[in-house]
Amino acid sequence: MPWGFCCYEGVLVRFKLTELKITIIILTLVLFSCKQQPVASIPPNDKEEPSFYLKYFFVGLGPNAWNKWPVIIVKGTKLIYTYQQTSSWTGEFSKDKDTILMTTIRLSSIDSIRNILGNLKDTSIYETNPGIMSGGSHYLTIAFGQDTTSFELHNTFHYTALKITDLLNTYLPSDKKIWADEQMIIDEQKYWDWMKKQAKKNKSK
Repeated sequence: MPWGFCCYEGVLVRFKLTELKITIIILTLVLFSCKQQPVASIPPNDKEEPSFYLKYFFVGLGPNAWNKWPVIIVKGTKLIYTYQQTSSWTGEFSKDKDTILMTTIRLSSIDSIRNILGNLKDTSIYETNPGIMSGGSHYLTIAFGQDTTSFELHNTFHYTALKITDLLNTYLPSDKKIWADEQMIIDEQKYWDWMKKQAKKNKSK
């Protein structure tokens, strides 16, 4: 299966290009960068989880590519939430960003995320719904020390990632929560079910 590449914070990232039996090429290559907001002004917490790291960001595709999108970074218990440009065809990015929230998360929330990931067999999850032409991609990375789990979700989501974003949403403003729900997963499954039926019809001709 072919691969595509994009640059993220100076690191070359490889991602899968989906090839379907019925000829569909729906690929948008984006160069994106998400810079971090300083954490100096975050209120101190009397307990820390220094080995915990989480990053979520959204990359718009097609006509959505140039908008500002959510970027959430958690280091230890310190959470920073911004809206900023996350994709570019040229490699040039606007320095303008909106800081939505700076807060701390509870250690019990970090423990919950650890437990959620404990039932996951894979450490690198890729899902896509090629039936959507533009939309966008969700990227979620969680690390406990050297143990890292990552999600790359194009126009869909994943049940384990959804549990984590639901938890994050409890800390976020009501009008700025991460947009992700089970319906996205259901829609992807419906698309692949339809594709299987189409493939069977083609074989029977």
